[in-house]
Amino acid sequence: MLLLVCCTVTAALPSLASSPPSPAGPGQPASGQQGRELRQLTAAVHVHTEASTGAYSLSTLSNVARSEGIDVVVLSENLQLDFRYGPWPLRYFYELHRTLPSLGQHGIGNFLAELEEVQSDQALPLLLPGVEVMPHYYWTGTLVGRNKTLHDMQRNMLVVVPPPGEGDAVEDAVNQGREYLRGLPAIGNPGGERHGWKSLPMLLPGLLLLGCGIRRLSRRQSRLPVSWRGAWRLLIGGDHPQVPMKEVAFRALLLFGGIYLLVHNYPYSIPLHSHYDRGAGLAPYQQLIDYTKQQGGLVYWSMPEAFDYHDLSAGPVAVRLSTDPYPSVISETSGHTGFGGVYAQDVTLLDAGDAWDASLTSYSRGERSTPPWVIGEGAFHYTGQARKRLSDVLTVLWAREPTRAAVFDALARGRSYALRQDWPESLRLREFTLGIPSTGQRAWPGDTLEIDLKTEGVDQGELEFDLVVEMFSESNAAMPVHVEIIRQGETYLAWEEMTPFRRSITEVIGPGEEPIYYRVIAKGPQPLLVVSNPIFVRRQ
Repeated sequence: MLLLVCCTVTAALPSLASSPPSPAGPGQPASGQQGRELRQLTAAVHVHTEASTGAYSLSTLSNVARSEGIDVVVLSENLQLDFRYGPWPLRYFYELHRTLPSLGQHGIGNFLAELEEVQSDQALPLLLPGVEVMPHYYWTGTLVGRNKTLHDMQRNMLVVVPPPGEGDAVEDAVNQGREYLRGLPAIGNPGGERHGWKSLPMLLPGLLLLGCGIRRLSRRQSRLPVSWRGAWRLLIGGDHPQVPMKEVAFRALLLFGGIYLLVHNYPYSIPLHSHYDRGAGLAPYQQLIDYTKQQGGLVYWSMPEAFDYHDLSAGPVAVRLSTDPYPSVISETSGHTGFGGVYAQDVTLLDAGDAWDASLTSYSRGERSTPPWVIGEGAFHYTGQARKRLSDVLTVLWAREPTRAAVFDALARGRSYALRQDWPESLRLREFTLGIPSTGQRAWPGDTLEIDLKTEGVDQGELEFDLVVEMFSESNAAMPVHVEIIRQGETYLAWEEMTPFRRSITEVIGPGEEPIYYRVIAKGPQPLLVVSNPIFVRRQ
């Protein structure tokens, strides 16, 4: 029955060589010249290949990206899809394991080496290595009550591997990336497992069975036992007499059972957070965020308003897969780079005053160390899967140059916007900036406009700056757009416009103003959508 449970559950499971960026803190001060240095690069984020649950090779995926005008592919291969179950108290000695295609099976080093080989043959698209991580899941219910439930198997996070250092050889880049990924604290990954006295039950049963089998094998028989079907002759040396079939079967059971348990339970470790512990809360996820931040990577909450409910049954066994939406984690965890806020469903946390604004307002007031940036998230496996194209959801970056280091830097700084398009038509944001004409400063998404109220021309502590929004459609056709400017969590301006357009709005900040931020949302004919990252304004 245990095997049936495991099979029933897993049958429905889901399916670098540039100089490193300088440390990119959030809300970088604006520069008067940076707008001239930046160029837009389109990025497809959260993409799988055949190394995990996708269908394409890296070279085929690159061709698909090139044909759809994509400059960057941020890969998100499943790191580990490792599921375990065992009823109490057997779980302390033995658990059924089921693994699905992932980098753990494909080989992290193999994947990174393949990526470097493909990248060496092309300038674009750039391929950024990354993984989709399942930090935790847990079981509740009972088989007898037919309410056995596997929770949060789809509450995942996306991790982008930090680029190698300047001058690092390909082999060094591969080794660095492999060690970084192996250290991620996730179920089934070396970094998510630990050894200790609690892991002894994973080792002892196999040793005991194997020891008993060896001891039984060497036991001398004083007289010929009687078996119910006679005896087999088993030549084992010395003056041992005939060994009956029952004894042979018992010895084989002990020996092979011990060997099986030793192999199956290797490496005799247990997860950092038990998958039977419903009280772990957000601790496994915060641990992953902290590790990624310390090691210089990027980490995003994946599709926080997505959900997954499946009821499975096979004869007397019934199992439910359950993942509830989790938008509140954006503000309940800290240090993460951002979250997938634009994907193939409508979301509410982007609305004025919702979970994203709560976090941004908290950051602008100095209550959080970092703001969460929004990205577009495709969850792409192959063309046609769920009627998707690779370019349906994109993250558009303002990067200094088309290199991995520059793209990584733009992602880290939040210098980007997310869009959802109906290929080949889409809305594009040519410019969203805040600027001070008298000083030449201009801030882009992810930047902070630093205002010195002692600047010449400031009238009684007040300073004017301009907010510029410029948009167009991919086909350059006139298209109706609803534009909304959100200021400090509230809708500040909203209007209807036809593309292409450029609008400049004069703003005033005074000595009594708190630090604030602006962001823009633009909606065209369904499903066209543009969501920018915020620009912060701070008085000096």
